Amino acid sequence: MKKSNRIALVSAIALVLGTVGAANAVGTVTQIEASGPGLGSFSAGDLTGSSLVWSKTFDHFGAVTLLFTVEHGIGPGGSPYTIAETIHNNTGIDFTDFHFSIVEPSANNGVVFTGSTSALAGFNLDPSSGPRNLNFTGGTLFNGSGAVAAFTLNMPDPGNGNTYQFELVQTPSVPEPGAWALMIAGLLGVAGIARRKL
Repeated sequence: MKKSNRIALVSAIALVLGTVGAANAVGTVTQIEASGPGLGSFSAGDLTGSSLVWSKTFDHFGAVTLLFTVEHGIGPGGSPYTIAETIHNNTGIDFTDFHFSIVEPSANNGVVFTGSTSALAGFNLDPSSGPRNLNFTGGTLFNGSGAVAAFTLNMPDPGNGNTYQFELVQTPSVPEPGAWALMIAGLLGVAGIARRKL
């Protein structure tokens, strides 16, 4: 083999190996399980690619926990994930706030919310939100209705042959009985003043 051909062959092999070695290692979601006292139903979409879409229904007032299993993967696809979730409220109670929190039961693997574009239709992202919690306030998710949440999750690569799990806990808030009592008392007071003026 001529020297020039050998150089070309070695260069081609180095280019291929360099390209393979430069491929991005990513955390890849392989499973999502739902549980919790609030859960009515859960439907996860396609887990391939970098976008996840799912739908969840609250049939009872209480938290719902999504348990993610993350494995080693090679891009494209995988983390960071852009997520669109439809949340349905079939509890009979209006939700006044909504909270997401990341919990890593086995170890701190660095799973975080990223970007400033997190949103829940009809709510405001509260300034108390951070990389491991999203607090949505100033709105209402009415009984019998649904709203779309959009956010981005970064799930680091666990390394070849390894996996880890983390939880995404979702907790709705409702008006407390004391708040209802104050509101009713206020309305009765206003009605009493109006009656006196008549």
